[in-house]
Amino acid sequence: VWLGAKVSGQTRVVAGEFNGEFAGGPWGSDSSDPRHKLYKVSKSDLADPLASDDFQNWPTALGAPLIDNNGNGTYEPLPSGPDMPDFIGDQVIWAVMNDGDPTTHSIFHSAPMGLELQMTMFGFDRPDEFGDMLFIKELIINRGAETINEMIIGLWSDPDLGDAADDLVGCDTT
Repeated sequence: VWLGAKVSGQTRVVAGEFNGEFAGGPWGSDSSDPRHKLYKVSKSDLADPLASDDFQNWPTALGAPLIDNNGNGTYEPLPSGPDMPDFIGDQVIWAVMNDGDPTTHSIFHSAPMGLELQMTMFGFDRPDEFGDMLFIKELIINRGAETINEMIIGLWSDPDLGDAADDLVGCDTT
């Protein structure tokens, strides 16, 4: 995802591509904390929830979506508790990141905007078209002290057919 906006009259950009400008973890956290990683759970984990470290340590305190079956606001995972990650699809990958480290802004060299991005990726184990799709849901939160105006959000991709030296993606030479 690429995000551009006006912050205090300045144009600021944060972009993700080969070298992303987001740091792992929520806004204001230490990106080297080992909790700031991709968490992956599958519906098949329901058969043996103790076998999945990510299921047992689903980072709800960082914003990961959950099914809080007893409604107490605390993640108490199966099998000893009633709760589980929120399975939007058959497999869910979740991460949180932020644009707070100015040294990571190496693409457009702008100052951070103050953003936290919580990303949920999910897919379905199906034999039809939905089994070949990846869905991405992003929650973007302004955690900074400044107002963000005129934001534009885009997705960047670099599709290769073969490799980058022989790309003909979207090209009909005839």
